Amino acid sequence: MKVTFPHMGNIYIAAKALLDGMGVDYVIPEKNNDAVLEIGSLYSPEEICLPYKIMIGNYIRAIEQGADTIILAGSCGPCRFGEYCELQMNLMKSLGYDVNFIVIDYPKDIGIKELYRRIKVLSSAGSKNTIKKIHAFSSSVKVMNLIDEIEQSAHMYAGYERNKGECKNLLNKCKADIMNCTNPKEMINLLKAYREKLNHIDVDINKDPLHIAIIGEIYTVIEPFSNFYIEDKLMDYGVSSSRGLTPSWWVKNAALSPLKINSLHIRKNAKK
Repeated sequence: MKVTFPHMGNIYIAAKALLDGMGVDYVIPEKNNDAVLEIGSLYSPEEICLPYKIMIGNYIRAIEQGADTIILAGSCGPCRFGEYCELQMNLMKSLGYDVNFIVIDYPKDIGIKELYRRIKVLSSAGSKNTIKKIHAFSSSVKVMNLIDEIEQSAHMYAGYERNKGECKNLLNKCKADIMNCTNPKEMINLLKAYREKLNHIDVDINKDPLHIAIIGEIYTVIEPFSNFYIEDKLMDYGVSSSRGLTPSWWVKNAALSPLKINSLHIRKNAKK
């Protein structure tokens, strides 16, 4: 088994931690670009949405590098994302690609047993022992939380930095360096070191920068290519920005939703 997955913000970093930790062979698709979109658009239905087309481009690029299994997250909203698996399976089959799909969906939608079965399919392909595989899952969540925290801090501090571009450069270097790590522990240590660096950049607390909150459809908000790298541009302009939708939010929401204790602050404010 050689696994791949579609790009969506920082998910590829957490996926690397998980798959390295389990000893599963994988392909990280090239980062989203015009060529990937062009390939996806060529084979996708014309009326289908942008995320679908980009994801098809991701799959084809990764399959060309030997991938035979695709990991796909289930829906987190009332859109066609929840049907992507069936649609994309049929499309890839019609194109002559023999690939398997492993869909990681909400436990409340498919049940704990079914979720466990799907995860076991992935886990069984790993070369590491059971303890290390279990540890890989917890480590990948830590990695996801850390990279999202670092990214959010960099976007916020960009409006206050004294040395223009320092936050952006630090963030980009962090993402580049982490790809050289060979196991989850290295990744966690590296991310903690960069978090410390980011917390010690020279800022002017007397500045009063424009602060923009970014909202919208989850894929477009999280994936830089689909929103024309809006957060990078805001950093260049010296604007502080924030967004509530992140991969780590999705994981937390998925874990807490069966207990109905997800998004408690939103529910509380909605009653006012």
